[in-house]
Parts: sequence; structure tokens; C-alpha cells
Amino acid sequence: MLSVRPAVLWLLCFAALPHDGAHGDSQYVLPEFSSTPPPVTYALPGSRRSLRLPCAPSAATASSTEVQCGYTATPDRRDIQFVPSGSQLLPGIRCLQHAVEVTPELVPNLDQLELFCKAVSASNFALISQPFRVRVAHMEPFYETPKIVAMQRFKGNKVQLECRPPASVPPAEIAFTVDGAPLRQLDRFRSVKLAAGAWALVIKKVLQVDGGKIYGCNATNPVTGETRQSPVLVNLTVTQALQAFKPTFLSPPKPTNLTVTEGDNVTYTCITESSPIAEVSFLRDNGMRQLPESAKERKEFGLLQFKNIQVDDAGDYTCRATYRNGNVHTRDLTLGRMFKISVKKRLSIVVKPENVKMSTPDSEASFKCRISGGSSSRSLLWYNNGRFVSPRDSEGPAIQDETSSTGLSTIRVRKLNPSIRGIFQCIASDPEADIWESANALLTVQGDTLQRPTEPAVPTPARPPIDEPAGATTNPSTTDKEIVQFLNSTKSVTYKLLKPGETFQQIKCGSQFEPRSNYVFTFYKDNQLINVTPSKGPILNPYMQFENILGLVSSTKFGDEKARFQGVYKCRVTQKDTGRLLFVQTIHAGYGE
Repeated sequence: MLSVRPAVLWLLCFAALPHDGAHGDSQYVLPEFSSTPPPVTYALPGSRRSLRLPCAPSAATASSTEVQCGYTATPDRRDIQFVPSGSQLLPGIRCLQHAVEVTPELVPNLDQLELFCKAVSASNFALISQPFRVRVAHMEPFYETPKIVAMQRFKGNKVQLECRPPASVPPAEIAFTVDGAPLRQLDRFRSVKLAAGAWALVIKKVLQVDGGKIYGCNATNPVTGETRQSPVLVNLTVTQALQAFKPTFLSPPKPTNLTVTEGDNVTYTCITESSPIAEVSFLRDNGMRQLPESAKERKEFGLLQFKNIQVDDAGDYTCRATYRNGNVHTRDLTLGRMFKISVKKRLSIVVKPENVKMSTPDSEASFKCRISGGSSSRSLLWYNNGRFVSPRDSEGPAIQDETSSTGLSTIRVRKLNPSIRGIFQCIASDPEADIWESANALLTVQGDTLQRPTEPAVPTPARPPIDEPAGATTNPSTTDKEIVQFLNSTKSVTYKLLKPGETFQQIKCGSQFEPRSNYVFTFYKDNQLINVTPSKGPILNPYMQFENILGLVSSTKFGDEKARFQGVYKCRVTQKDTGRLLFVQTIHAGYGE
């Protein structure tokens, strides 16, 4: 099992404030977290099982740090109510020593609550964690009226079939079907989520064999495993065009005006029909500028896909259809459909507060924090040792100036009060885009010193006791520090509902990385590297790997499947040539009741 490096221990030696003519030295520990819950944890509906969400201080500070638990039901996050460990926060929510225990069925208005942890040192220096939530998984029915839509298309053209997913928490996984059975993802098919919110199945070159069939889609909640079938089905007929005809836009780019946030992924389709078949391409500013680096054009499917879109990528785009009818005496026909993309800058803290050392307790000090980007609902709040600093308070020892039009906020300390000595935390949030950022600084007095003790050596990770088979995907260039960071990461969190008694189940990771041969996929379970059976050869243990898919093999010779398979899986995707870490995913796998 990997031994994780303890978080760095920071010690503060303070020259104590004068008190009744006495002087003295004190030593303080700054609070810090080693782990906090992911932004959202999903619970099964109707389950009385309690969830324990870890809020652990670093190993180096655990003995001197108390973890408190808090909540707010207001979107501005100003009024966070905290209770000490061992207390009940709300009905159904208890604050444990290093965790928050939530029994979802017992918590009223759970969907409106945001939870927090606060690490408090013995000197009452305090740090607030990022917010986290518990949501009960559920899925609504499809809202459309049942019907079968007849669709006729000409052979060789592109075809787009759409599926409008039902409301689901978390978002439903969409799978297209043909004649009621799951559709095999052949090279001629692509399933994509469109900018307008619907899912689309695109056939790049429809054949007559694709006709005479009923197409539909299924929505599956990834936590509950509940699956619903779309009430709208498409009866596709494919015929041969007998004469030439000019292109028409069957599925033009939509919406024609779209506003997204920096870092989002966006997909547009442009589907035409003609004979002969028109060539579809995408232009930026009528071809005056190249497509941005974040955009990838797939002409064979009529797709324009933005990955991690940037502010500079905003502008006017055109889907152009170029038609050549084969007559040398006729000029090519060009048709276009325009659409506009606006990109809002993602909220971020661009000026972070810096540590301040006051020359004397009577001197003045200030902290500055500036935010940039975000929606109109963004906010910037200050906390001092976990206590909200109200901008309306003009009499306290720390006064907050009104945030300027440029997003700058300033805290002024007119005179040092022992209660405010410690951590000032600047918190920026944008509820519309679900973004939260924090930056903090330390207030000390001249003569206080900051010491950093020698860090403990990082132990060599323990390897599995048996030889790793040829099919295992490991990366020898990865350092111990990178592995520790990977095991502590919660960048992408998904949930997998396992079905008892299934002979073979799958856990997928990094499906967007193609071709698979250019990448290395490595799986861990409960922070242990998984020793996998090669995809070809005898089944030596319950785990098999097929590129980015981890197979779970149930067999009596491997013991109880629930005890073996349920847990927290982590997957890392690295570039094969360079060993560079590209993607991290956490998968919580469990069995339904």
C-alpha cells in the first residue's frame, strides 16, 4: 500500500503581545486539511445508510487541530453555522472527529444545503474548506409525448438523430438503441452532447442497411442504475437518390447565439443533404481567421468540437456547405449558416492576499484580494479565523472596504486585536457556474518567526507481492510525489452502481483519449495499485484490463464479490511517450440495496 506523505507542518513562534507588563514566547501550528469531501456526493433514494464524508487535518497537525462542521442554506454563503466535533449540526447530520456523517433520508431540505469543514488549531487559527453537498440521486421521466417519427434520408449523406435527456441527478448517461437493443458504436457512428443540451447520434455515411429500423435512446442514472426509454422513436428509411439536388440544412448549427464559460466543452453539428453529397466545413470570421486550437473539426461527421474553450475563441462561426454537381459548366454552390459564441471569463482570484507583519500592535495593516471574470452573481467574502468579516461592520478591529468595480476588495486592520491574529481568508464564488476559490494570508507581529521543520522522507511505495503481468499498465517514470498527489486528487468524480451476481462488469476511464495506443491507463483501488490479468491469457485474478476499461470478474475462487469490488477506484491517464499526467478520475463503486 502506498504511504502518503504527511502534509507539511508549519510552526509559528510568536512574540506574545504585552499583557500586564509581561512578555513571553508561544508556539503555534497552522491548521490545514489533508482531505476534504468531493464537491458533490450522491446518495441512493430511500436509503437510511449514513454517509461519512472525510474532513481530515494533515497528519502533522492532527493532534493539535479540531475539525468543526458547518452549513449554510443561503446562496451567498455569508452565514455559515459551525458546531464542534461530537455535535449534531442538523437533524440527520452529525459532526464527527474527522468527518461529517449524513443520513440523507433524515435531513430536511437537503438539496438546499451546502456543508463546510473548518480546521481550528489550539490557538484558534482557523481555515474553512471548500463547500460540499449531498444530493439524493433521482431521475424524472422523459417529458415528451410517445410517438414514432418517420424519417427518410438518401444513401451516403449524414444523418442526425436526437435524444432530449430527462432531468436527472447526477446527469443521466445516454445510450442510443436500434430495434430496442444497444447500438454498437461502429466507426460510422458518433454519440455527442450538443451545445443546445440534447444528445445526438450522427451517422457519417448512412447505408441502406441502416434503414428499416427503429432508433431510440435510453437514459440511465449512474448512481441508482435506473433506466428509462425515450418515448420518441425514429423509423429510418434509406433510399437511393435518382437525380441531383442542391443541399439543404437538415440539422443546422444551434443555438445560433451561445454564451459559455471559459473552460467548457462545446459541440456543434452541421448536417446537410444533397446529391451529389456536399462537403461541409466550419469557418471562423468568414475564413479570415483560423479555427482556434481548442476546436477540432470532424468533417466526416459534420462536427465542430471545442475542448476547454478560451475567452479568445469567442466570435462568429459559419458552417459552409460546398456543392459540386459534376457539371463543368456550372460553378460550385456555397451555402452557409452562421452562429455566434460568446465566452465569459471564468471566475478566478488574480490578486491574492499576502502575509502581513505589523511592526507594532498599534500599527495598521491591510490585505488585498481581487477577482476577475465570473457571472453577475459572483461574490467575494472575507473570513478571519473562520469568522465572516461583514462589510457593514465599521467598528470592528478589521474593516472591509466596499469591493471596487475592478473586483478589488481590501481589509484594513486598524489595531491588532489578539482575536484576529492569524488567518485572513479571501473566498470567491460564482453559484451560476458552480465555482469556488480561496486564498489566505497570515497576520503576525514584528518578531514573530515562521519555521519549517525538516520534511520526513517519502517511503518507496509498496508494490504488489506478485510479479506484474505483461498486460499491466504502469508508468515507471512517475515519481512518488506525483503518485501521492494523484491519490489525493478529486478533480473528476463519478459513480458506478455494481450489480450483484454479474459475471463481468466494467469500470471505464478517460474515454475521450483516442487513439488508446498513445496513452497509458493505470487503475488503483483504495489507494493500492491494481494487479491486473492480461487481456489475453488465463484469468489469474478478478481484475482484467482492456486499455481504458477495467473488467471486474466474479468467481467463487476470488471470494465475496461485494467485499472485493466495492470501494474507491482511481484512474490516471498519462502520455505514453512523455509520461506526462493528463487526466485523473475517481470512481466510487458500490452495490445498491
